[in-house]
Amino acid sequence: MRRFSVVILAAVMLPTAASAQSTGRQTTSLSASTLGVVYGSGVSLSGTVSSHRPGQTVAILARPFTRGRMARIATVHTDGAGHWHYVARPSIATTYAASAGGNWSRTLMVGVRPALTLELLANGSLRADVRAARSFAGRKVTLQRWTGTWTTLARRQLDGRSQAIFPARSLPAGSPILRLGMSVNQAGSGYLGGWAKPVRYPALGVSLRLSRLAVAYGEGVVLSGKVYPRRTPLALTLLARPYMQAEFQEVRTIRPDGNGTWRLSVKPPFTTSYEVRLGTSVSRALTVGVRPAMTVRTLSGDRIWAHVGLAKGVAGRTVQMQRRVGGHWKTFARLTLGRRASAVFPPKLLPPGTSTLRTAISVNQVGRGYLGAFGKPFVYHR
Repeated sequence: MRRFSVVILAAVMLPTAASAQSTGRQTTSLSASTLGVVYGSGVSLSGTVSSHRPGQTVAILARPFTRGRMARIATVHTDGAGHWHYVARPSIATTYAASAGGNWSRTLMVGVRPALTLELLANGSLRADVRAARSFAGRKVTLQRWTGTWTTLARRQLDGRSQAIFPARSLPAGSPILRLGMSVNQAGSGYLGGWAKPVRYPALGVSLRLSRLAVAYGEGVVLSGKVYPRRTPLALTLLARPYMQAEFQEVRTIRPDGNGTWRLSVKPPFTTSYEVRLGTSVSRALTVGVRPAMTVRTLSGDRIWAHVGLAKGVAGRTVQMQRRVGGHWKTFARLTLGRRASAVFPPKLLPPGTSTLRTAISVNQVGRGYLGAFGKPFVYHR
């Protein structure tokens, strides 16, 4: 009987011992700031490596809806507490995972909604625009009105540019609140349904366009638009919201020309959203992303000087040197930026012979308010 008891005790202890061994293994966690984003927007992926050591390599892997397997999209490193962070911009529903030292995190799927916008045209009509990684030609969108609940006013089929027009004659009088919608069935495989930001349909309105959605630090972007209907109105007010501010601020007065057209060049020092106000009517908000200005110069002794231009200090951040190999860019050297946001790559870190190189800095290294950036490719020989 005693021998039988010992056997039972050993059987009970074996799973416990195995569990204890498993808990001693390094693990990698993964979480997402949101499980659904609008096309073009980012999702913040983060986690912790259980060993809590700094500088550990974490591979970020992704499997878009259209692909059959995971593929590495980025490599990040843990901070002093073993935490890591990466901003992904999925173009279609995508499953993510993280791996450190061969140990995989759980997987998370992030859904993507098409980017829907409504724009008031000069004749009072509304133009619907749907953007994603594919065309939505032939799919339908709905125009809805707020009356305590959202009710559908009209449906239109999208053309080859994924656009549709809701004529002025079909729109309600007064100042109704309207929004554009697209169902999950119309969005199709890989996308969620979604809605545009509600707008008040005005008797008088103003539009906003950007010449570019992203610029290098120090470069300009042209803001432009029109007043509807065409007339010479009172002054417009430009509003801006830099990434660190919670609300829009008035920054400039704009005078349209005789046709109601206006145009203005600005140089945002960091990622900034813009709106234009005319009386009680406000244009849609558009955001200009700002990336560092990457500069390189060849010095004596086959050295390369790299500089990262920003409106804030980046001393202590890491700049990469990449080499074009077989149609792909591969990082082969990293250096810490000094007080003047520059670093010098010595010959011992650079490849012999003739190579096509470029500098790079990741969004994690550049910090909040900026995009990651790549320098202009150049030929290096030694």
